[in-house]
Parts: sequence; C-alpha cells; structure tokens
Amino acid sequence: MAEPLAYRIAELPWGKSKTYELIGAGRLETRKVDGVTLITARSVRALLDLDDAREAA
Repeated sequence: MAEPLAYRIAELPWGKSKTYELIGAGRLETRKVDGVTLITARSVRALLDLDDAREAA
C-alpha cells in the first residue's frame, strides 16, 4: 500500500487544536486544495522523527 502524500486534519493522531498550533509554529506544512487544508506527509514524518529523537535523549 502506498503512503499518502498528505493528510486531512481529521486523519492526524492528535486533535485539531494541536494541529493548528503546530501549523502556526511552522512545524507542519500545509497545502490548500479545493478549500481543504492538507498537511504534507513529509512534514508529519519530520515532526514525528524529531519527537522520537527528543524522547531518546
């Protein structure tokens, strides 16, 4: 199964408020397509990799 290129906000494993907080902080990249806000999969992977590195420290 192919990995998605982007996610809708409701598909992320945390709430809308946290998602918008991360967008505002520049930690998640967004694209608008037909009025729908999409979060790039690349930015989600980068965020999760960064969080994994912090937990290991």
